[in-house]
Amino acid sequence: MINAEHDFTENFCSAVGYSNDFMMKDIIIDEVGRLIVENKPDVVRLLRQNGINATVNDSSKVISVYLVNEISKENEPIISGISLMIAKNRFEEQKYKSFIGKIKSEKNSKNKNAIGDIETQGATNIIKEALSKAYNKISPKQTAENQANLDERLKINQTRQKAKLNIKRILIITGIAGILGFMAYQLYKARKISQTL
Repeated sequence: MINAEHDFTENFCSAVGYSNDFMMKDIIIDEVGRLIVENKPDVVRLLRQNGINATVNDSSKVISVYLVNEISKENEPIISGISLMIAKNRFEEQKYKSFIGKIKSEKNSKNKNAIGDIETQGATNIIKEALSKAYNKISPKQTAENQANLDERLKINQTRQKAKLNIKRILIITGIAGILGFMAYQLYKARKISQTL
């Protein structure tokens, strides 16, 4: 389970290079959870464009159930849309190029497979495959387990999001308090000067 912030591009390339389906599934589930929490309006828009009556007011859990249901039904536009969102939001081309450079310089790296796979298939297509494997109608037990994993990731990402918002609020309040304090000091100073004149 990936609980901390992780470097998606490097982990993704490593999972592809080592043909590590478990790691790939774990990374993709984490990214779907992050996407639902951080880009909920975009996810809802994708669902609505494909006939799913989702709203931004729905809980993240409800959105995740809609997504998993559609992915397990092999709804191609949903799978493609989510894969593209993950690739756009998280796959960094510069890191990928430096990863390729590092791998090419290693003589016996098993990760060399990642170079060919990602260059020929593209990150979005590999993500699509991973999504389809994680939420597969042929294996309802695995899909249910991965849905439970996604629910956990949603909680983790919601906690992260709240922490980020709290830090922003603290900074804003501190900034406002600083400005008000400065203005009060300037007013006090101006009064002091006017009283001495």
